[in-house]
This record gives sequence, C-alpha cells and structure tokens, in this order.
Amino acid sequence: HICFAGNFETQVPTKEQIESGKWLVEYLLKLCQNGVQVIGHKDIGNTACPGRNFPLDDFKTITINKVDNKKERIKELQKLLNEVFETNLVVDGIIGAKTNNALKKVLLKNYCSNNLVKFVQKRLISFGYSVGNSGADGKFGKNTEIAVRKFQKAKGLTMDGIVGANTIKALI
Repeated sequence: HICFAGNFETQVPTKEQIESGKWLVEYLLKLCQNGVQVIGHKDIGNTACPGRNFPLDDFKTITINKVDNKKERIKELQKLLNEVFETNLVVDGIIGAKTNNALKKVLLKNYCSNNLVKFVQKRLISFGYSVGNSGADGKFGKNTEIAVRKFQKAKGLTMDGIVGANTIKALI
C-alpha cells in the first residue's frame, strides 16, 4: 500500500509527491513478480480515494520491462568476465564449465573498481541491500563491503566481505 497525504478531492498533489510516488511504484514493480498491477482505493471499495485531482491513471500505466531474468543476468556476467578478465566466454546465459572456471578468477574486495563491481552492487541493491549513497557506482567501498557481508550471512556463505565465485553465484 502506498498512501499520499492530502485530500485530492479538493487539493492537487504536489509535483514532488507525484515524482516520488512514481519512483516508488517503479521500484516496487521491479521487485514484484509479473502480474502485479497498480490500483486505487476506489477500485476495491466504495470511496472516492485517492480523489478526482489525483492522476491515478498515470500510475496505473507505469510498466517495467521484466527482461531481468536469470539467463540475462548470466549473459551480463559473462560479458563482464570477458571484459575484466579477458576470458573469451561464449555469452550464452549458461553457467557451464568455462564460466565456472572464469568465476574462480573473481575476487572483488574493498578498493576494487570496475564494471563487475557495479554488477555486484546492482544485484545487492535488487536484494534490498544498500551499497551507499552513490548507488551502483562500480567502486567497492566500505558500504559495499557491509552489504556483501550481510548478503553472505543471509545466504549462509562465509562472511568475509569479499566477492568470490560462491557469492557471485548467489547474487545471480
């Protein structure tokens, strides 16, 4: 449930309310499974809520491209392994023997900086872990290390704050 403060029968929501509300809806839709839709209070009950001045239809038409599936994440990872480690992997979205061997080269820790770190940060964020105010910037700093440790603990992995093959596989 998302609530907006105000009486939108008589008031118009502020630009900031609309912008932050749309950002929140997009974020939540990315986290949810397919088939989730935005509805208003009036769609399920006998009420005018959220009000005639609220642009509910604008929120109902927000869509998210759900291309972010496991095979696509593996393809992205394979491209990054090729870029960072020059592994010459076939980018097929399958973790086979060659991809597994390439993953053994991964050792990301504090002070690393590359696109593979950015991939890890995006995956941590998708699991709900904060990597700091800069977001997925590709720089492995203290906040990323803390997020990695929390993720590792939640997944039953060694809590060393270092991203190796096991941690990266769990992130996919």
